[in-house]
Amino acid sequence: MQNKEVKAIIFDLGGVYFEDGIASFKELSKKEGFETNRFLEVIKKKYFKKIETGKMSEKDFWHKFKHDVGFKMPIAEAKSYFLSHHQPMSGMKELVKALRKKYKVGLLTNNTEVWYEFADKHYKISKDFDAVVVSAKEKVRKPDKKIYKIMAQKLGVTPEECIFFDDFLENVTGAQKVGMKSFQFTCLADTKQCLADLNLQKTTKKTKKSTISRESIKEVYMPTVVSFKVNNKKYFCLPGTTILKALGENNIYVHTLCYSPIFPPKANCRLCLVEVKGQKKLVTACSTEVKEGMDILVDSSAVVKSRKTNLKLLYQDHIGKCPTCIRLKNCELLKLVGKYQAGTADFKGKQRVFKKDTSGVVVFDFEKCIKCRRCIEACKKYGSDVLEIKDEGFNSIVGTKNGKLLKSSGCISCKQCAQVCPVGAIYEK
Repeated sequence: MQNKEVKAIIFDLGGVYFEDGIASFKELSKKEGFETNRFLEVIKKKYFKKIETGKMSEKDFWHKFKHDVGFKMPIAEAKSYFLSHHQPMSGMKELVKALRKKYKVGLLTNNTEVWYEFADKHYKISKDFDAVVVSAKEKVRKPDKKIYKIMAQKLGVTPEECIFFDDFLENVTGAQKVGMKSFQFTCLADTKQCLADLNLQKTTKKTKKSTISRESIKEVYMPTVVSFKVNNKKYFCLPGTTILKALGENNIYVHTLCYSPIFPPKANCRLCLVEVKGQKKLVTACSTEVKEGMDILVDSSAVVKSRKTNLKLLYQDHIGKCPTCIRLKNCELLKLVGKYQAGTADFKGKQRVFKKDTSGVVVFDFEKCIKCRRCIEACKKYGSDVLEIKDEGFNSIVGTKNGKLLKSSGCISCKQCAQVCPVGAIYEK
């Protein structure tokens, strides 16, 4: 690649020029006491495409979002919380300013007009760039080819003359399809090094000259992608990505109960099972990596049947107990049982009987435990690692390693086990 080919450099906003906006939603979910995955699922699956293409007003978004998620915070307060928890990425303003001395620099964002205007008012974003494209204003969003062409046109260049940085892989590959040289943003330091190796930006520190060859730049900075299909539609992800993560990155959601992005996958609940064409058995999406050409079905008859059966098994110990449960209004299991109409068992079995442990700062109601092991992982990561699965089979249950009550187990009272429990098995007093 010759330097004269590059006339413009384009950056994404959230997660690149600004800190990741999704983080504010995660904080809001914790503040409101909701499971983060569920919180983000509602936002991404139902609203992002509509609001980012101008098909839904800000007012409708907040009202419907509050209704579907069920949080109690006033809309004005929630909106203010979200908007105020955004700020420019450290060092990005300086980088853009330096690049504009030699190149045209653009900003391309999937966003609402209201939010962009708010950010521009507080941080003067439009003054930092030669051109800005906001998806809601153009009625089209990344990774649609049209929006990249609109960006190039506003900068007065062709797509082939542009360098593009975005933190989402699907947006990077979308830009590549129109001819832009596109790279996945990971951090400011890597972006500066990438530009330096392309001879587009000088490094600010006196360091040894890069040993990366011109031919290997593409291999180092442009991510190798794996292509796969979901319900006959093609998608992309990075090598080593699990099916569950790849689906989430492409706004396709598979319900889980044991999975949490902050813990290693355990594949205990068996709800994330998907069908992979060519394989005899269903596979767990949380623990199976995507392979090139993999053809995945997320809602085939076999998948739905298996998911419903597993829900019935998990719900067996909860039948008749929900009306008095502390998690009645926000129980992850109960929501899925309702969605798949799995509230009645096709088989009769004994319900487990255990005594509650009320000795510590949280209550352990073992009869409602679904053995997802989230509490064990949370205790291991944030607490004093005092929990484990006791016994085997029907009588297996979460308990303390020393066999004593929680109060005498070495528990440090961090309460993280209660925060991650998807049902009413562990809760604060």
